[in-house]
Amino acid sequence: MSFSGSEGTRVPDAYDILAGIRRGIEYAMESIRRREPVLRMISNFQLALVVLVPLFTTTAAVSQITWHAPKGKSVMVDGTLEQGEWDDALVKDLAGLARIRIKRSEEYVFLAVELLNSDDGALDLYVSPSPGEVYDLHASAKLGERKLVDRTWREWKWWNNTGWVANTSRVDSFQTPSFLPTKVREFQISRERFQGSQWELMLEVMTPGDPTWKTTPYPPEAKTTDARAWIRLDLE
Repeated sequence: MSFSGSEGTRVPDAYDILAGIRRGIEYAMESIRRREPVLRMISNFQLALVVLVPLFTTTAAVSQITWHAPKGKSVMVDGTLEQGEWDDALVKDLAGLARIRIKRSEEYVFLAVELLNSDDGALDLYVSPSPGEVYDLHASAKLGERKLVDRTWREWKWWNNTGWVANTSRVDSFQTPSFLPTKVREFQISRERFQGSQWELMLEVMTPGDPTWKTTPYPPEAKTTDARAWIRLDLE
């Protein structure tokens, strides 16, 4: 050690500097050791967030609405909601788009979709009676069915509606050609053809627009190739 200066002021030499550095390193290491449990806890918490946040996000994204179809009497599938005909059905408003009525018997599921903001429209009714089995039932001026295979929709085959029926648009003129407006689509679907006590359902409503028709899905976030976000229909 060394001293200099008129009043004996101590001036650190190399030994002092090295000793100070060593004490600083030891202090830093001790601080790290004292904080290690906290740091480990923080690290584990961060890891949990990395794992759980995507899980919760995915769960929320695929949450489903469940509807219970009550037993009811048969209806005439003609596109007309006769007085009292659907009084025993479940009735749901689809976000101002349409009003849907559903009921069941032992043999059939009956479904009616009434447009709320348009006097004319067509409908694609997507049905998944079991996992991996997805169908598109189309009703407009003609009926048709297609199936989802390897997440790809097969080509349409018209009038292949085996085990189900719906009302079609009525011809107004063969010369033009033109059709009368159709505000209501009614379906009668065989439970023998589409088996299972729970179905997944999705709708696409097509309404006239300019320059082309507008397609609106329900549920709004649903995709036609993924039934996880569709409506769950309980048939028990």
